[in-house]
Amino acid sequence: MYRIRLASGEEAVYRTAEELALAVSSGVVSPSAEVFHNTASRWLPIELHPDYRAVATGKRPALTQAAVPAEAAISAPGAPGEKNDLTPIPAALDEVPLAGRPSGAPPVVEEYDPAKDPTPVAPPALPQEPSANRAAKLRLILALAMGLGGIGLVGGGAVAAWRHLLPLLEQHRSSPRLSEGMPPEPAVPVRRADSFPTVYPAPAPPLPLTAILARRDSTTPEVRTSRLQATRNRTPGYFEAYADARAEMDDAFDYIHFQRVFAPSRFAAPESLRATRRMVAAAANILRVYRGQEVQLEQTYRSDDPGGRGSLREPFETAESARALLAEVDSLFGVLVAQQGRIRYDGQSLAFQDPHAGRAYTELRAGILTALREWRDSIEAPDLVTIPRILRALENPLPPPRK
Repeated sequence: MYRIRLASGEEAVYRTAEELALAVSSGVVSPSAEVFHNTASRWLPIELHPDYRAVATGKRPALTQAAVPAEAAISAPGAPGEKNDLTPIPAALDEVPLAGRPSGAPPVVEEYDPAKDPTPVAPPALPQEPSANRAAKLRLILALAMGLGGIGLVGGGAVAAWRHLLPLLEQHRSSPRLSEGMPPEPAVPVRRADSFPTVYPAPAPPLPLTAILARRDSTTPEVRTSRLQATRNRTPGYFEAYADARAEMDDAFDYIHFQRVFAPSRFAAPESLRATRRMVAAAANILRVYRGQEVQLEQTYRSDDPGGRGSLREPFETAESARALLAEVDSLFGVLVAQQGRIRYDGQSLAFQDPHAGRAYTELRAGILTALREWRDSIEAPDLVTIPRILRALENPLPPPRK
């Protein structure tokens, strides 16, 4: 019996070698199929099976199931008690197919010739003699003994050398040992507790009044700076801190060149579209940092009434409108980047190959223009901080229309 896994992944079972030969000749069993080895419990390439090679090469007829068992036909590599290669075990007899002999005639068999088999048969491995194992153990014991002997030799040499080096080290010590007849080192005198004086000197007489008046009337003024006044001079005030935060925001906008966002050069190439989108994302991050600075300044200088009356912090609605406007601009450039190679810009308008992308661009452009118009006509826009900066970058020029 042959358990075959076909190239398609399906499994098939062929009971005799004639069925296997018919499946090979019809193309059902291809060279990429695998045969299951029961003894090794694994799948092996079918090209290693001698029956398959016999049918594929046509050098000898296929063997029947009674002649050679499928499990003994292949030697599992690495299995204990078997060969270490994939050399097939040849059968003693090969049965002639039924179509080649008359009915009732005895089966004609021929001896197997190893010279006809293209796979060379490796000689069996000779068992290792016990003397070789004994020699290997003796070599290991000898190596361990030599290692331990070397360690003991080095340790003994170090101890012997230390006995000779110790006197030399004693001679070079900073405080040599006292030999017999040498006076002892002078000891540091220790003052007893009852040896302190009990009579203290009288205090110095106070300054006369004339000296005090002369010092007060001196022409050199005495400059005194309190700690509180020095701290105030080093710490900026509430308005100065807000001015510094806005100056940092302007410097960041200048660094990323946040201006003329919808200039014609922004739509000239796919690289310029991606660069513009990164610039818009950086501008949104700069606004986010400025909002965080506003919160810190309010908690520092106006902890009792943060964001209340007289506060320089922008309202929450204004901050949210600025964030939403930059988000729409980022989405508009995102649509253009996604349609790379499928849009055409003639310097004034955009043409889209995909109508869905064109409609999405038109809706985003309409939302941006509406927000810009509302803030431009708003009365409170000039008194704000972030909105005027965004309007200057987005209004001149406006985003191009769809063609």
